[in-house]
Amino acid sequence: MKKFAVVLFLCLVIASINAQEQKGDLWVFAIGINEYPNNQYYPSLHFCVSDAKNICELFVAQEGKAFNKVHTLLIADTETVKPAKNNILSNLTFLRNAKPTDTVILYFALHSMLDETGAYYLLPSDIRYDDDGKPVPASMINFNDIVNSFDVKLFDVPGNKIIILDTHYSETAIKLAAGKNIVIFGACKDNELAYESERYGGHFTSSIVDAFREGSFTNGKVTLQALLPYVTDRVKRIPGNRQTPVLYVPKGAGDVVVGISGE
Repeated sequence: MKKFAVVLFLCLVIASINAQEQKGDLWVFAIGINEYPNNQYYPSLHFCVSDAKNICELFVAQEGKAFNKVHTLLIADTETVKPAKNNILSNLTFLRNAKPTDTVILYFALHSMLDETGAYYLLPSDIRYDDDGKPVPASMINFNDIVNSFDVKLFDVPGNKIIILDTHYSETAIKLAAGKNIVIFGACKDNELAYESERYGGHFTSSIVDAFREGSFTNGKVTLQALLPYVTDRVKRIPGNRQTPVLYVPKGAGDVVVGISGE
């Protein structure tokens, strides 16, 4: 009887360890930019920094729930590391600390633009302009570079690489990530803008945060597929709002779990 009890105990320990390993860790790299100094073309924003902080806090609360541990890196106007182009790109190496069974999230809240060729750019705080007042491409972050950097072979689980964009024209990001093992969750379609307001902050980001607090999810698991209708409905109910969130999940990813609600 004692031998059986010891074996049962060992089985339970092994099962607990396996369950913990299956959860994996979460790595969140968030960039929020309010200030665009001396910029007459792109006015400063007001809530991108707080949105990036809220996203970090949202996922930190998932430690021990959906994930074993949660690791975060925040680059924003208020942080020691400022959101200049080189700082953003060089710190992408933070996500390479993840193991193959981990999940990584790259979050942006900032200005973005489409040029006449259809190239999609994220605007760092140190964007420059030429003599004709046009943005210098080399001073911006081409989203293709993010996709290529992010599409590393380190991760072997479909859907464990996620980019969240509270930016204008974020539907284009889906087109650029097509065929890649990258999930894109964006604030709006290409013919729309990503809005913010005093009451809500970023409408898209605040809706994600509220979904974790108020949404009803099967077995308490918050998946991006379940988040989309909730976030879309909430964004559209904000007075004067005219944006439609978008989601791309690569083939084979299944339900992309990003949290546990109600705990």
